[in-house]
Amino acid sequence: MKQHLDALRLLRTKYQEEFRKIQSYTDPHLSNEGILAERKKRTDALRAEAKQALDTVRARAADDRDALTRRMEKAMPKPEGSTADAWARVRMLLDAGRDLNKVIKTADVPTLQAIREWAPTWLETQRSAETLHDALGGGRQPIDTTGLDNTIAIRWAELSGNDTAIREHLESRGDAAKFDYLAEASDQTFTTGHHGSELDVVMGAEMAAAGAKVTLDSGTPTEAA
Repeated sequence: MKQHLDALRLLRTKYQEEFRKIQSYTDPHLSNEGILAERKKRTDALRAEAKQALDTVRARAADDRDALTRRMEKAMPKPEGSTADAWARVRMLLDAGRDLNKVIKTADVPTLQAIREWAPTWLETQRSAETLHDALGGGRQPIDTTGLDNTIAIRWAELSGNDTAIREHLESRGDAAKFDYLAEASDQTFTTGHHGSELDVVMGAEMAAAGAKVTLDSGTPTEAA
C-alpha cells in the first residue's frame, strides 16, 4: 500500500504546483476577462487530468488490497463447522467478568474463529442506547469493530508464526487509512475545484491512520505485536 500512498502524494503535489502556476498565469495580449477565461480553461483541464490519474491510482490500490484480502482469508480461514460451542465457552468467560481483550490474547484458532463470528453482535448488545431517538432505531451508527479486528489479527499472527499475509495487513493499516482519506480529499478537489486547507487534510489523514490501528487494549493506536 505504501507505493500507492506515495503515488497519491506525488499526484497531489504535482496538482498543487500546476494549480499555483495557472493562478499566476498572465498574458499582456489578453484582457482581464481573457486571462480569467484562460485560467479557467487550464484549471478545468488540469482537474480532469488529475481525476483520471487519481482513478488509476485508486484502481491499482484496490487490486492490491483485494489480493491481500484473499491471502488474509487463507491465513485466517473461516471454520468448517459451527462455532456455537466455542462461542458459548467464550460467553461463559465474558459473563464471569473476563475481559474480551484478555480472552483473545490467550485464544486458540477455534476460539478466535468463534470470536470473529460472534463478538461483533455481542459488542453491539453491550452498547446502551445513547438517546431515545437511537433506541427507536434512528440515527444510530453501526459499532466500529476496528479494535476487535486488529486484536484478533495480532493474535492470529502469533499463532501462525507471523504469517506473511497477516503481518502485511497489520503493517499496512495506517497507510491504507491515509490513502483512503487523501484519495477522498483529492477526489473532492479534482471534481468540485474546492481547495481546502492542506494542513487540515494532512491532519485528517494522520487521525485516520491512528484510528485504523486501534486495538482492544485501550482503544488507542498501537503497533502490531
